[in-house]
Amino acid sequence: MDPQPGTSPGAQPDPAALEQQLLIARANLRGYLMLFLRYAEERGEGPDDLARYLGDRVAKTWEPLRHCSGWEFAQALAQMVTAGGDRVVTVRDEGGIARLELEPPPTDDDLLARFGIDRNRWHAFYYGQFERIAARLGLRCVHQREGNLHRFYFARIARRTGGHRPIPV
Repeated sequence: MDPQPGTSPGAQPDPAALEQQLLIARANLRGYLMLFLRYAEERGEGPDDLARYLGDRVAKTWEPLRHCSGWEFAQALAQMVTAGGDRVVTVRDEGGIARLELEPPPTDDDLLARFGIDRNRWHAFYYGQFERIAARLGLRCVHQREGNLHRFYFARIARRTGGHRPIPV
């Protein structure tokens, strides 16, 4: 079976068709997650509960980054959310603290309207899972929101192994 009907073997795929397929895949992913939220809400669970649940489940797939820096996590998360349709406004290291700013795709408006989902509840669920994933990897995360802009700060948490012991002199 041809990857794209109507193309001969060895022919280059049509970039416009590939772009359209990517947009459809992104809408399907986000639509699935919105339906997941809607189903959970019908069962009496809130977006924060669902974000914790999904974040804990998904965190297992991030295990290879268990010892990464906040900056490395921010870069990996930026790649993932870009694939899912979000726009990365900025990702940078600010003196050991990573800053990642994201905006959802404009197609979310149509999906939210079709599924009857409140934007604030969607954002609490979708963006809330990233805080949980970071925490499971031992990273400190601060999440701020200004309208559609989501700003995350990530840093490695220092581990305390016990009380302070004086150095013998």
